[in-house]
Amino acid sequence: MSFPLSRSFNTDAGSMIAEDEPIYLIVEPARLEEAVRDLIRIGLDDIQGWVDASQVEAFERAGGTLATIPEVSAREAASMAADHLVTVLDVRRATEHAQGHAPGAINVAHTRLASRLEEVPRDKHLLVMCRSGARSARSCAFLRRKGYEVTNVRGGMLAWEQEVGAA
Repeated sequence: MSFPLSRSFNTDAGSMIAEDEPIYLIVEPARLEEAVRDLIRIGLDDIQGWVDASQVEAFERAGGTLATIPEVSAREAASMAADHLVTVLDVRRATEHAQGHAPGAINVAHTRLASRLEEVPRDKHLLVMCRSGARSARSCAFLRRKGYEVTNVRGGMLAWEQEVGAA
């Protein structure tokens, strides 16, 4: 899973990583101590190792394979949803969802996914969206690890409003 080392790092990691899961970090060396400290502060201390973030591109250039999550545009997502080929999962906060959302979207905030997985259907492919695409990308990685078929909606609701129209 990918959690940028930003203000939401602790919240994201704490809501999607179980206490007993081993953790391997990909981080710039100058920020390693910060990442470890932040994880330990929230009780995630099974840090098994780390890799310098600059080595990821070299790994890929050398033929290594990186896990990816498929993405679609908001227009493609709207078409797939209209044809009932997918279930739309909105991972924004309930207040954001109430202000407008894709038709038929299920709302489970990204920080609540782990505790509310039973509300997320497994029988259809999920199109996951948030406001801009960042929280949904993290949610996709989490859901994929849990065995769900997922696709991120590139640009989220901001793109939806531009490409499809107001929700």
